Amino acid sequence: MIFKIHLQLDKFCVNNIFNFPLGCVNDVPGLPIIPIIERKYNVFFSGSLNNWRLLLYYYLLFGDIPCGVIRKGIRYFSNIDLTRRLLIKITFDHKYPSSYIRFTNGFLRGLSAQVYGETIADSKIVLCPKGFQFAECYRHYEAMRAGCIIISEKLPPTFFYKDSPIIQISNWKEGLNIARELISDNTEMENRSKMTLEWWEKRCSENATAHYIVKCIGNIDKKKSYI
Repeated sequence: MIFKIHLQLDKFCVNNIFNFPLGCVNDVPGLPIIPIIERKYNVFFSGSLNNWRLLLYYYLLFGDIPCGVIRKGIRYFSNIDLTRRLLIKITFDHKYPSSYIRFTNGFLRGLSAQVYGETIADSKIVLCPKGFQFAECYRHYEAMRAGCIIISEKLPPTFFYKDSPIIQISNWKEGLNIARELISDNTEMENRSKMTLEWWEKRCSENATAHYIVKCIGNIDKKKSYI
């Protein structure tokens, strides 16, 4: 049997390949749940500035800009280390009240794992832009475990994301507007936080993953995929 992360489908022409959740970074702690409306940060993001995240960066910086103009500069600017180091000096905490939104110059080059985990646990909304190659990243799971409201680019329709409470967007102009609307609606945030925690417990947690593996093993002899 093969269990693999970053698969885009649940069903394959052979019956021994199964999707697997990406999970959390080992050093990022899982902490006690803080009620969503009592958390310190309204909107949180801390992560490297890669090619794909320049769209989020530009929408934060300018509010709106023609996508065609953005795409022409994506590969050029993000591949120049000096330019990237200059861009990350701009922070976006001010875009929303009581927020932390900053880009870094590489993976694990921002907050320490401990502080990162503490900040996620104390955040209401977490922005989850695409990673270096795939839409899903560790941040999805770390934010899910903490019961945050997750705003994300489109995720593959697999067992771990299909019908989940993750807010999936077409572009970051839309995503940033949704975040702005949510921070003024405590009832909606409480509902979404509850749904996220339930999804984590039933679908993506360590315990849920163990049950998923057992079910896959049980179905392997039936000549069909788990989903």
